[in-house]
Amino acid sequence: VREGHAVGVHTLTHPDIAIEPAWREQVELVATSRVLTAITGQHVGFWRMPYQGSDNASLQAGIEGLLRAQRLGYTFANYDFDTEDWMHDDNPRGRVGDIPLPDLSGGGNITLLMHDGGGPNRLRTVAYVKELIPYAKAHGYTFQTMPQVDPVLAAGIHPASPTAADYATLYVVKMLYVWPNTMVSALFAFAIFMV
Repeated sequence: VREGHAVGVHTLTHPDIAIEPAWREQVELVATSRVLTAITGQHVGFWRMPYQGSDNASLQAGIEGLLRAQRLGYTFANYDFDTEDWMHDDNPRGRVGDIPLPDLSGGGNITLLMHDGGGPNRLRTVAYVKELIPYAKAHGYTFQTMPQVDPVLAAGIHPASPTAADYATLYVVKMLYVWPNTMVSALFAFAIFMV
């Protein structure tokens, strides 16, 4: 956020919202929003649904989850091209050239979906970005955040003073998802030390 990146909601635990009950979706979206507000000091009103594709069939399959989120005040943000870079994490013989570059011949805005993955230690995703930037620039493209090109998404982002509920949600999330991993790691190190 300090560097000017746009941060959106993608749920807290990455469930398939389209098949989850309404209460679970509300918990996922609201908890994530509260955590983001507590950490960044911004309200974020846009989101992308986990497992959501950009084709019509995928959008139709997820329509119930999309409508529930809209009723909660979230604006859906989708993408035009999925690099599927996360799939390259499983292939030990994969190369960055296996991740396809988008067709930029149309000249219009294009939103790419990339992941925090793509090979061991994200190396293939990082190498892909190093290929993508000169490729896109050679086609006359510049890089912007989604809210910079979509006024509806931009309207959903504004400074917000974190509330006590935002901080409480942040601490509950840390207690449930961060502290157990830290404690197991510490206990493992202690066990190794004791042996």
